[in-house]
Amino acid sequence: MGPVRSVADRGPRPRGRLRRPLRRQAGDYVKVGDTVVALVTNDGWRVVANLQEEYVANLKPGQVVYVRLASDPWAIHVGTVRGVARGIARHQDPTNPLPYVGVDTDWVRLQRRFPVEIDLGDLPKRRRLFAGADASVVTFMGGPS
Repeated sequence: MGPVRSVADRGPRPRGRLRRPLRRQAGDYVKVGDTVVALVTNDGWRVVANLQEEYVANLKPGQVVYVRLASDPWAIHVGTVRGVARGIARHQDPTNPLPYVGVDTDWVRLQRRFPVEIDLGDLPKRRRLFAGADASVVTFMGGPS
Protein backbone atom coordinates (compact mmCIF):
# COMPACT_ATOMS: atom_id res chain seq x y z
CA MET A 1 0.00 0.00 0.00
CA GLY A 2 1.38 3.40 -0.88
CA PRO A 3 0.98 6.48 -3.00
CA VAL A 4 1.03 6.41 -6.78
CA ARG A 5 4.25 8.14 -7.82
CA SER A 6 3.70 8.67 -11.53
CA VAL A 7 0.87 8.10 -13.97
CA ALA A 8 2.80 8.92 -17.13
CA ASP A 9 2.12 6.60 -20.06
CA ARG A 10 5.79 6.35 -21.03
CA GLY A 11 8.40 3.67 -21.29
CA PRO A 12 8.59 0.39 -23.16
CA ARG A 13 5.45 -1.64 -23.67
CA PRO A 14 5.44 -5.41 -23.37
CA ARG A 15 5.62 -6.90 -26.87
CA GLY A 16 2.19 -7.34 -28.49
CA ARG A 17 0.31 -5.43 -25.81
CA LEU A 18 -1.40 -2.09 -25.55
CA ARG A 19 -1.14 -0.26 -22.26
CA ARG A 20 -4.12 1.86 -21.28
CA PRO A 21 -3.93 5.02 -19.16
CA LEU A 22 -3.95 4.55 -15.42
CA ARG A 23 -7.09 5.52 -13.52
CA ARG A 24 -5.13 7.00 -10.66
CA GLN A 25 -3.65 10.42 -10.05
CA ALA A 26 -0.25 11.12 -8.53
CA GLY A 27 -0.73 11.08 -4.75
CA ASP A 28 -3.64 8.59 -4.79
CA TYR A 29 -3.23 5.58 -2.51
CA VAL A 30 -3.61 2.04 -3.77
CA LYS A 31 -3.92 -1.19 -1.85
CA VAL A 32 -3.56 -4.85 -2.73
CA GLY A 33 -6.35 -5.89 -5.09
CA ASP A 34 -6.96 -2.42 -6.59
CA THR A 35 -7.12 -2.39 -10.39
CA VAL A 36 -4.56 0.11 -11.57
CA VAL A 37 -3.78 -0.73 -15.20
CA ALA A 38 -5.17 -2.93 -17.98
CA LEU A 39 -3.19 -4.73 -20.66
CA VAL A 40 -4.94 -5.76 -23.87
CA THR A 41 -2.92 -8.38 -25.74
CA ASN A 42 -3.00 -9.04 -29.45
CA ASP A 43 -2.96 -12.79 -28.79
CA GLY A 44 -5.86 -15.13 -28.06
CA TRP A 45 -8.74 -12.97 -29.28
CA ARG A 46 -12.10 -14.67 -28.92
CA VAL A 47 -15.81 -13.95 -28.98
CA VAL A 48 -17.90 -15.15 -26.06
CA ALA A 49 -21.46 -15.73 -27.29
CA ASN A 50 -24.19 -16.40 -24.74
CA LEU A 51 -26.34 -18.92 -26.61
CA GLN A 52 -29.71 -20.34 -25.57
CA GLU A 53 -29.65 -23.71 -23.86
CA GLU A 54 -31.53 -25.44 -26.69
CA TYR A 55 -28.55 -24.83 -29.01
CA VAL A 56 -25.50 -25.54 -26.85
CA ALA A 57 -25.97 -29.34 -26.63
CA ASN A 58 -25.33 -29.66 -30.39
CA LEU A 59 -22.25 -27.41 -30.49
CA LYS A 60 -18.85 -29.09 -30.56
CA PRO A 61 -15.30 -27.74 -30.34
CA GLY A 62 -13.95 -27.08 -33.81
CA GLN A 63 -17.41 -26.48 -35.30
CA VAL A 64 -17.52 -23.60 -37.79
CA VAL A 65 -19.60 -20.54 -36.88
CA TYR A 66 -20.01 -17.16 -38.52
CA VAL A 67 -19.29 -13.92 -36.67
CA ARG A 68 -20.32 -10.35 -37.42
CA LEU A 69 -18.42 -7.68 -35.51
CA ALA A 70 -20.10 -4.35 -34.74
CA SER A 71 -16.78 -2.66 -35.54
CA ASP A 72 -16.78 -4.30 -39.00
CA PRO A 73 -20.55 -4.52 -39.73
CA TRP A 74 -20.45 -5.29 -43.45
CA ALA A 75 -18.32 -8.43 -43.22
CA ILE A 76 -19.03 -11.96 -42.05
CA HIS A 77 -16.01 -13.71 -40.52
CA VAL A 78 -15.47 -17.42 -39.97
CA GLY A 79 -14.73 -18.66 -36.46
CA THR A 80 -14.60 -22.00 -34.71
CA VAL A 81 -16.09 -23.10 -31.41
CA ARG A 82 -13.31 -23.24 -28.83
CA GLY A 83 -15.48 -24.46 -25.98
CA VAL A 84 -18.95 -24.50 -24.43
CA ALA A 85 -19.51 -23.81 -20.73
CA ARG A 86 -20.80 -26.96 -19.03
CA GLY A 87 -22.60 -25.01 -16.33
CA ILE A 88 -23.77 -21.54 -15.30
CA ALA A 89 -24.77 -19.91 -12.04
CA ARG A 90 -28.52 -19.39 -11.63
CA HIS A 91 -27.97 -16.35 -9.42
CA GLN A 92 -25.27 -13.70 -9.28
CA ASP A 93 -22.94 -14.69 -6.44
CA PRO A 94 -19.29 -13.60 -6.22
CA THR A 95 -18.38 -16.82 -4.38
CA ASN A 96 -19.68 -19.06 -7.20
CA PRO A 97 -16.95 -19.83 -9.77
CA LEU A 98 -19.49 -20.58 -12.53
CA PRO A 99 -20.28 -17.78 -14.99
CA TYR A 100 -23.53 -15.89 -14.44
CA VAL A 101 -25.50 -14.79 -17.50
CA GLY A 102 -28.40 -12.57 -16.49
CA VAL A 103 -31.87 -12.85 -17.99
CA ASP A 104 -33.46 -9.77 -19.55
CA THR A 105 -36.82 -9.95 -17.79
CA ASP A 106 -38.40 -11.61 -14.78
CA TRP A 107 -42.05 -11.69 -15.86
CA VAL A 108 -41.70 -14.33 -18.55
CA ARG A 109 -39.61 -17.50 -18.38
CA LEU A 110 -36.71 -17.25 -20.81
CA GLN A 111 -34.24 -19.94 -21.71
CA ARG A 112 -30.93 -19.69 -19.91
CA ARG A 113 -27.89 -18.79 -21.95
CA PHE A 114 -24.52 -20.53 -21.80
CA PRO A 115 -21.18 -18.93 -22.72
CA VAL A 116 -19.63 -20.32 -25.90
CA GLU A 117 -16.03 -19.31 -26.71
CA ILE A 118 -15.32 -18.77 -30.39
CA ASP A 119 -11.80 -18.65 -31.81
CA LEU A 120 -11.29 -15.99 -34.47
CA GLY A 121 -8.31 -17.68 -36.15
CA ASP A 122 -6.07 -15.19 -37.98
CA LEU A 123 -8.68 -12.41 -37.96
CA PRO A 124 -6.70 -10.34 -35.39
CA LYS A 125 -3.81 -10.18 -37.88
CA ARG A 126 -6.11 -8.89 -40.62
CA ARG A 127 -8.44 -6.56 -38.69
CA ARG A 128 -8.14 -4.23 -35.77
CA LEU A 129 -10.24 -5.65 -32.91
CA PHE A 130 -11.58 -4.02 -29.73
CA ALA A 131 -11.97 -5.73 -26.36
CA GLY A 132 -15.55 -5.48 -25.08
CA ALA A 133 -17.05 -4.71 -28.50
CA ASP A 134 -20.31 -6.31 -29.67
CA ALA A 135 -20.53 -9.29 -31.99
CA SER A 136 -23.28 -11.50 -33.42
CA VAL A 137 -22.86 -15.23 -34.02
CA VAL A 138 -24.66 -17.49 -36.49
CA THR A 139 -24.35 -21.26 -36.54
CA PHE A 140 -26.12 -23.85 -38.61
CA MET A 141 -27.40 -26.93 -36.82
CA GLY A 142 -28.53 -30.24 -38.22
CA GLY A 143 -31.74 -31.90 -37.10
CA PRO A 144 -32.04 -33.96 -33.91
CA SER A 145 -29.38 -36.64 -33.56
